[in-house]
Amino acid sequence: MVGRHVGDDVKRSLYGWIVTLIKIATVALILGISVFVYRIDTQVTIDAAKRDARSQVDHAAAMLATELAVRETIAKSVAVTASLMPEESEDAFTDLASRMTEGREDILNLAYAPDLVVRHVYPYEANASVIGLDYREPSEFTAGADQALEANAPVLIGPINLLQGGAA
Repeated sequence: MVGRHVGDDVKRSLYGWIVTLIKIATVALILGISVFVYRIDTQVTIDAAKRDARSQVDHAAAMLATELAVRETIAKSVAVTASLMPEESEDAFTDLASRMTEGREDILNLAYAPDLVVRHVYPYEANASVIGLDYREPSEFTAGADQALEANAPVLIGPINLLQGGAA
């Protein structure tokens, strides 16, 4: 009887160790799966955030391109209309420019420069000092005009000190 009792204790001890090892293995497996799922979830979240950011950037770029195209159209419309009336007065140019920029508070001023010499400005009072500026003469004020002429397209420059004061 004593031998059987010792054997039972060994079996129970061995069984206890096996159960403990199974529990440890189960916990390790659950932890491993949890880490794996967490990493996948994190990657999915990162990928979704990247897609959202890319989408927002694409939308902002499209909106900016649209707004720039509108401003380019306004500038071209003013230039074409003004060129059809070469002898127009400053008042006529002011009327034209104010109508073309109505509702566009972000367009601060316009200058009409046939033959690259500024003849008309809008609004006149704030920009009168620009009249006579010759874009053919190199200066910090004409660098953007040179780039636009070379590219045959609008260009964005700045910031520069403005002839009429301030910076843009």
